[in-house]
Amino acid sequence: MFKKVMLMLVVILALGILPTFAQDDPYADVDPSGQIVSYWHNHTGGRARALDTIVRVFNNPAGDWGNPDNAEFYIVPETSDPTDLNALAVALAPIAAEYNTYGITVEASNQGGYGDIFEKIRLAIGANEALPNLTVAYQNQAATYQFDSSGESLIDMNLLVNSPTWGMSESEIAAFYEGIWASDVFPTFGGARFGFPVQRSMEVMFFNVDWLAELFANGHISFEGAPTTPEQFREASCAATANPFSSAEADAPEAPVGYEMRIDASNLAAWIFAFGGDIFDYEAGMYTLNTPEAVEAMTFVQGLIADGCARIQTDPRAFSGQRNFGLGTSLFNIASSSGFPFYALAASRDLGDGTLEARFSWSAGAVPHTTEVPVMNLYGASVSITSTTPEQEVATWIFVKFLGSQAVMALWGDAANYFPTRGDAAELLGATFERVPAYAATFDLLQYAYSEPGVPGYDPVRNEMSNALVLLWDFPAGSTPEDVQPILDALDENANLILSEFGG
Repeated sequence: MFKKVMLMLVVILALGILPTFAQDDPYADVDPSGQIVSYWHNHTGGRARALDTIVRVFNNPAGDWGNPDNAEFYIVPETSDPTDLNALAVALAPIAAEYNTYGITVEASNQGGYGDIFEKIRLAIGANEALPNLTVAYQNQAATYQFDSSGESLIDMNLLVNSPTWGMSESEIAAFYEGIWASDVFPTFGGARFGFPVQRSMEVMFFNVDWLAELFANGHISFEGAPTTPEQFREASCAATANPFSSAEADAPEAPVGYEMRIDASNLAAWIFAFGGDIFDYEAGMYTLNTPEAVEAMTFVQGLIADGCARIQTDPRAFSGQRNFGLGTSLFNIASSSGFPFYALAASRDLGDGTLEARFSWSAGAVPHTTEVPVMNLYGASVSITSTTPEQEVATWIFVKFLGSQAVMALWGDAANYFPTRGDAAELLGATFERVPAYAATFDLLQYAYSEPGVPGYDPVRNEMSNALVLLWDFPAGSTPEDVQPILDALDENANLILSEFGG
């Protein structure tokens, strides 16, 4: 796995995408003054309010953001917290003043979820309609846009990253985690950079600390603390199914179980990574969803379900796994780290006076793995700049650099519960670490980041991966790798057929 990561980085270095300040600068004489930048995003609720604050302050760094009578600032939904937003605005203002000295105005708008934006952008490309200047995009979505438009919809941000006039210094680039920084570079498009990473989430193992301690104290498991290997994970899952948590809610709707799994492509990928496998070979340019490591991983998890030590979420749309974890009837969930605040809420009870009390102690950690160090499935949409005019492209880039700065990334991480993509943001996250212990417990896992494939057509492939999981979990007890192999063979064949339809 890590040899593959290093190979990818060697390819990237060979393609020359790191700063080369001696090159000609196509943006050298561009003046971005007064440009209006349209930005399509997917954020709602508290995240949308935080982003709205970031945009407002960028647009007007000299605003009187510390004044509680600032009517413009307080044009936000009544459910927002003015104190928190005000503090965020005050912290942002001096940073925005360093970046936006050009009178740039960003107009941010929610355009639905990731899937909605993906379809809107593809429809606009197909109809040859104007695109927003900036859009959220998963790596595979950005690749699909380029395929749809014959390489004309997005700009290669290497030209701006490396620009002697507008680019980033070597120290700025070095602040980003290597694996994350590399994830927006596309070997299938000659090493072009179609995204900039301003946030990430990762698949982590949520676990009930108190229940694990109870199982160990009563001699039901042989290890103390969270499991780190698949064998320990199985031992604890089966023990929890047979020995309910003493503090579980008495009227919980479902029986206790060790592991509650969701049908999701990222979950499948996370398990394959944890067993030392991969799902795409960039050197060969093809999916690898049926390797021995993939078969071993899926046989392991299917065996947990067949033996009654795990179950599939009964109602994913209602977040039943999260609910049951919070009620103390599932010991483990493997899900996105962006769910930290929702798990905290699920694991709390209302005392009747408007205050909440934790039912039990919980935390998060690496998916149990057979590899020497964890291999964390890190994902999340980056932001992509569309091809317009040099003036608009530079203006958009200035806002992107602002979002990617150390302080803004830390403030956004605190407000939105996303992980920053640069390591030095940790210097500014002390209060967040204290407030969200699971965030602190998993932050260091960012160094082990690995990504799902950023190739055109991965969205329909993800659907195929979920369909394969349904088939895998429908086996009777006692299934073997010989049962799993044909399903993964069919999945791999379908995935590579889809890839070929997208030019792969």
